Amino acid sequence: MDASLHTLDIKSPAFVNGGLLPTVYRREGLNMNPGLKVQFIPSETRSLAVVLKDVDAPVSPRIHWVCWDIPVSEWIRLNESRGINGVNDFQLSSYTGPCVMNSRHKYFFYIYALNVRLCLPASSPSYRFFKLIQPHVLASGSLLFFSITD
Repeated sequence: MDASLHTLDIKSPAFVNGGLLPTVYRREGLNMNPGLKVQFIPSETRSLAVVLKDVDAPVSPRIHWVCWDIPVSEWIRLNESRGINGVNDFQLSSYTGPCVMNSRHKYFFYIYALNVRLCLPASSPSYRFFKLIQPHVLASGSLLFFSITD
C-alpha cells in the first residue's frame, strides 16, 4: 500500500480485533457478515469495498467475500445487502463465513475507500476486482479475527 494513503479504522460490535468470530457469523451459524464500523473515510470517497480473506488457507489465501460499490457510510451493515457481491473462492456471489476447522486460521476483513464506483458485474471474480481497484484506493484498513482458539 502506498505510504501516502490514509488508514481506515475498522471495528466490529461482534468481536474485538484479534478475537474470535462468533458462531452466528460462521457457515455453521447463520452465515452472515458481522457489522463493521469504518472511521476516517476520506471526503473524496465515492464507494467502499470489503473483502474477507483467510490468510492461512492450505494452498494460498482464500477469499470468502468480496463486495464493491457499497454506498459511503460509517457502517457496513450486519448481513450487508448494499453493493455488488463478486464471486468468491467458493464460486459464490455472497458472504461465505469461515467454518470450524482442526487448526487455527487467521482472517482479515479489509475495507477500501475508493474514489470511483467500479460498476463491475456481479459475475466478476475477485482477481479482477483487485486489479481494477489499484489506482482508485484512497484509504484502506483491516480487522483481524481467528477461527478457533489454540
